[in-house]
Amino acid sequence: MTGPALRRPASRARDRGRAGLVALLAVTALAASTACGRTDDASPPTSGTAGTTTGTPAPGTTPGISGTTPGTPGTPATVDGSGTTQPTDGPTYLPTTSVPPSSAATTVAPSTTPTTPVRTTVPTTPRPTTTTTTPAGPALRVTRGSSSRPIVALTFDAGSDTGNAARILDILAAAHVRASFGMTATWAEQNPDLFRRMVSEGHQIINHTADHRSWTGRSTSTAPLTEAERLDELRRAEATFTRLAGATVRPWFRPPYGDTDAGVDALLGRAGYRYDVLWSVDSRGWKGDSPEQIVATVRAALAPGAIVLMHVGAASRDADALPGIIEAVAAAGLSAGAVDAVVP
Repeated sequence: MTGPALRRPASRARDRGRAGLVALLAVTALAASTACGRTDDASPPTSGTAGTTTGTPAPGTTPGISGTTPGTPGTPATVDGSGTTQPTDGPTYLPTTSVPPSSAATTVAPSTTPTTPVRTTVPTTPRPTTTTTTPAGPALRVTRGSSSRPIVALTFDAGSDTGNAARILDILAAAHVRASFGMTATWAEQNPDLFRRMVSEGHQIINHTADHRSWTGRSTSTAPLTEAERLDELRRAEATFTRLAGATVRPWFRPPYGDTDAGVDALLGRAGYRYDVLWSVDSRGWKGDSPEQIVATVRAALAPGAIVLMHVGAASRDADALPGIIEAVAAAGLSAGAVDAVVP
């Protein structure tokens, strides 16, 4: 057979081939859609070899991703927080609503990470510091040192001329005696070398004011100095002694002429002076007594803690009497020294 009769079977075969190809493409498309989880909202769950894929998420839930790798064939199904079995190779919908009491609760293991306690620093207001200052008492008026010390203090006032200062220092050095000098700023300024020698040889310097003015006016028949004037006398003397030889005199003071009273001692205490130093025996050398008279006067008053008043001025014979005084002290079983050696 020839012509159309022969071509008809071939045409039907091609039509069947096209139909099969279309069907195959449709099946393939459906399979691909199912694998990606794209199901119709009304379609029921579709069984698969990897588990069960749910359809439309329940109201109030949010889609999420499971902890296993999606799309791995044959992986076991997991259970979400609502107790629903979910496939591990597709989207997992984890409920965001509270788990009903009848549902399986998820247990969260306690953290094993150590925590550092948080320290809270509360600012504090510093308490005000209260300083109790005890008012300084008046200076102690000293006329004699301690009787428990077998020492006699030798003192020399320097408030007028240079006099016999160098000779007195020579005698003291030869006898290895340390003495005290009641020093005015005026004398130290006029005799800086002698002043420095006194300091360098270890003698005690006592503040005898700046220019030897009577503070009370009793011996000079003058008006008492004001408090400001008295303080000025102290400060000028201190500054001079420090400037010339680096010497300090506090807490020792000797009043010019021995003129003192309760007001003087009160001011001295406030100014940092503890001792208002007078004497127990006056050599009377400044009055012109002879060296023998001076030695006799001092010898009669020798006792532990005695304080002897002498002067360096040229009008006094104390320098001439000094060797005899030192001998008399030793003969009495005592030692010659400075005021700070007899006053505790």
